[in-house]
Parts: sequence; structure tokens; C-alpha cells
Amino acid sequence: MRKIHWIVLAAFVLVFSACDEGSKNNGKKQKSSGKTDELLVVTNSDDDIHGMIGDTIRAFFNQEYPVLAQYEPLMELSFISKHTFQNSDVLKTHHNILMLDISPEYTKPKVESSEDPWTEPQQLIRIKAPDKNALIAAFEKNKERLLSIYMKNEIKRLQMFMKPYLDDDIHALLKDRYHIDMEVPKGFYVAKKVSNFVWLRRERKKTSEGILLYSYPYKDTLVFKPKRIISYRDSITKMYIPGPTDGSYMAVEKHFKPPVFHKINFNGHYAMETRGLWRVEHDFMGGPFVHYTLVDEKNQRVVCLDAYSYNPNKGNRDMIIRLMSILYTYKSEK
Repeated sequence: MRKIHWIVLAAFVLVFSACDEGSKNNGKKQKSSGKTDELLVVTNSDDDIHGMIGDTIRAFFNQEYPVLAQYEPLMELSFISKHTFQNSDVLKTHHNILMLDISPEYTKPKVESSEDPWTEPQQLIRIKAPDKNALIAAFEKNKERLLSIYMKNEIKRLQMFMKPYLDDDIHALLKDRYHIDMEVPKGFYVAKKVSNFVWLRRERKKTSEGILLYSYPYKDTLVFKPKRIISYRDSITKMYIPGPTDGSYMAVEKHFKPPVFHKINFNGHYAMETRGLWRVEHDFMGGPFVHYTLVDEKNQRVVCLDAYSYNPNKGNRDMIIRLMSILYTYKSEK
């Protein structure tokens, strides 16, 4: 699978112009709707849904989400025609919308990106083209950029949703003891805390989520080496994350699906993103994790932000995205 860069909005060949739809609405907008990681695709006609255009869109967004125990697509797609969309106020509330507009009045392809045209948070992207081939070419050229924009909106939406339900005690603990400013919703509890490590857990009947935050002094750029990241994580989890049986502990899965690494911009910090699977040594538990290694220049230290989920034999993608939305609230606190 080709590398998919999440959240990082790197410079792109095509200039995305922002529309001003909805800017005249000075009142408070309705909250957007839709499931996590869902995209509403609006086409000129029903023929486009099942033809070349629909096949091209599906081929990209139905790619496997990176490093999960079982297949889940990058995004869930729902296709509707332009006529249906224009006659439905409900559909206009969806948080992620891709509109494909083909008309001979366009002399060349154009991509327009607009935030919150009808509801908030909402991301509308329009691809305009004179014919089907031009539209497909424009999509192929810009598809990874589009994915990054939609994923940024997913994070923003989840952060807005959890804002009224934050745990003030955990926030104070992280800020005062660990010099980390992070917004954690209620439902998590502190499972373990030592000088440079804290483990937050949220346990439900059939699922489990965890956040690991740890740090150590910065010495050199070797901290971003993949082997260093994995070996350090394994040493931390062996020490502090026990499994359900004696002698068992969490470790990174290195063979079934090895971890993947990407250099990214994480809230203004140069960081290494690691996506992988965890397992429990001497037991049968396992699931996905996402990890960010970055340098906290204020405190001259390396900070590791890590989140994992456990949902056996079911989907973990949405849980990982929700956990990412928490990690992305991180700020360094002096």
C-alpha cells in the first residue's frame, strides 16, 4: 500500500481555493452529522456512481486503513446523485462531502475546498471538470491531499464533540506533574503513574482503550530511529503494562504486520508517527496502536504519545481515530 500521510497538509501542486459558501450565515451553525470516518460523495448522476468515476473513488478510499489486525477501509463511502443532494437539507449536514461536478462550461479541472458551508465542523471539497476523464485525472492527482483534509476534519469534529466532557482532574495531573497539556474526556482513569510515565485507561464490557505518555532527556536525533522507538516502547510496556496472566506483558508485534513509520508535522513539532500492532507476550490479546515521538524543546526532552485499542474480532479503526483526536490536543507545558 502506498504511504498515506495523515493530518500533515504538505504543499501541493494544485492550489485549493476556499469557497465562501455559508459565510453570510452569521448565526450559530448546526452541528454536522455522520459517522466517524464517513464520506458522502455527490455525483452528477446515478450513472457516475456505478461507472468509471465511482470505481475510481472506491479504488482509493477502499484501500486498507494502515496497520490494523483486519481489513477496514480508509473511509466509509456513501454515494448519492446531485439531484438528491440538492433536495435534501439533511444530507447537507454531513461532516465530509465530496462533490464531483462535470460540465462543459469548465475549461480545465479545478479543486475547491470549503470549511463549514452549511454546518460545523464540515469539510466540502468540489472537483469541477469539463468531462469524466479530466475529473478522474484531477482526483488521481490530488487524492492523498483530499484524504488529509478529510482526516483533519475528523480530528477537529471529534475534539469538538468531547470538549464539554473533559476530565479536569486528569488534565490537572498531566499539566502539573508531567508538563503536558492534553484534553482527555471523562471515562478514562489513571491506571499507573511514575515520574516520567502515565497510563490512562478506559474499560468497557467488550473493549479497552489506553493512552501511554512518557518522556526522557533529549540527546540526539537518534530518538527518531524506528528501531529505537520500538525498543524503547517495548521496554516501557514490559515494565508497566502487564497482561492478564503472570509473566505476560504488552509488546510490539514485529512479524505478522510490522510497524510502519512516517515523518510528520505534529502540531508544529517535527515527529515520527508509528503505526503498528501490539500483542501480549504469553497470552492471546492484541490490537492496533498509534505512536508519536517528538521533541519538547521547552523542556529539552523527548515526549512519546501513544494510544492503543482492544476490540477483538471487530473493527478498531474508529477507536484509533478517536484516540488520535485526544493525542492531537497535546501542547507542551513549561
